[in-house]
Amino acid sequence: MTLSLHVNVSICQAHGLCVREAAGVFDLPDDDEHAVVLLDPIPDDMIAASRRAIAGCPEQAIGEVTAADQV
Repeated sequence: MTLSLHVNVSICQAHGLCVREAAGVFDLPDDDEHAVVLLDPIPDDMIAASRRAIAGCPEQAIGEVTAADQV
């Protein structure tokens, strides 16, 4: 399964919960005001943690990128 993620920078408040849930997938750079996705696609062994990060985002700023989104 291939999974790609997107952080909506206009609503991300940099709470950092995604980084705590999936540290290898997300980061909060010192000079950024929002989380960034480090991996694309997400490795299979990180998909469960990534989905927990999506579910735990208080701003609902993380979403899965579908094939239709990439067209």
